[in-house]
Amino acid sequence: TVRPHLEPERSVRDTSLQRPGRVRRVAVLGAISATKGGLFLQALATDAQDRDLPLHFSIVGFSDPALAVGLERVGVAQTGRYSGDHEALDLVWRVSADLVLLPAIWPETYSYALTLALRTGLPVVAFDLGAPAERLRAYPNGHLLPCTLATDPAAFNDRLLAIDVSATGRLSVPIRAATYNDLRRDYYGLDPAPAGTGHPIDEDAA
Repeated sequence: TVRPHLEPERSVRDTSLQRPGRVRRVAVLGAISATKGGLFLQALATDAQDRDLPLHFSIVGFSDPALAVGLERVGVAQTGRYSGDHEALDLVWRVSADLVLLPAIWPETYSYALTLALRTGLPVVAFDLGAPAERLRAYPNGHLLPCTLATDPAAFNDRLLAIDVSATGRLSVPIRAATYNDLRRDYYGLDPAPAGTGHPIDEDAA
């Protein structure tokens, strides 16, 4: 079971640009390493090149330097680092993304990148793996693909092309905030703080 991380309320911004009949543009968010799916992303882009598919991949963020040359060789663009959610959402709009891909091939925990992906208002695609999959099941814009496709980039690309992006805005739902009455007890599962003691953050804010 996923215990949501403590987050403020997040609005959803419609970053979609409906242009039927064009190349399908896929945004990958954050810092992309091998475990975050960097090599798999390279395999997807390679297959798209080899089969001349109408697919283009952009990293909204940056990749591990060890992967950068290989990704560039197969046409994966990178925006570079961004500062905060608002700039990231602007970059998603600027790359004209049709959907967001979370290509991680290793089980993750809560995933703030998923929160950002959901804020785009676009369809979000991920492997049926770990906590992000559990969260994504609750959203109508979520698309979970079987982990067996991690070894079949051609079949994965075919699934990306089959996703209906025309209903993007209508399927968007607000991002639910997570709050806890007692962070020690309700989030960490620890005994409540002894009476008369407070959390440093509370004392600083007083």
